[in-house]
Amino acid sequence: MAVSKIEVNSTSSTLTDGLSKYWLNFSMAGTTQRSDSLNSGSITDNGTGDFTLAFTNNFNYEGYCITYCIGGHDSSDGHWDYDGGTYDQLTSSIQVKAFTQGSSIATRDAIGNNWSAKGDLA
Repeated sequence: MAVSKIEVNSTSSTLTDGLSKYWLNFSMAGTTQRSDSLNSGSITDNGTGDFTLAFTNNFNYEGYCITYCIGGHDSSDGHWDYDGGTYDQLTSSIQVKAFTQGSSIATRDAIGNNWSAKGDLA
């Protein structure tokens, strides 16, 4: 069975509007490795903890919604407390950064990275 519309109290909503149009699970540490993905093109390493993630199919505007979860443990520095952010959000790619929290904030190559985007594709 295929469902493309759901009716709720006489209000029509397209089911695909709220689905992720992009997601990526990858490691920044060592050789960048993609574990799994959807609509993911190239991954460019811009430096420690700084990556550009390209989309296979572009979004129709730069206001798509990004969600992420960053973690992992680096035995050489003992960090578990990673955070991240997005920079240069374009229709074709997004630049992301991971860094440690606490008193000595620094960009780091986080081991566990999960990024997703919701919005309309071009």
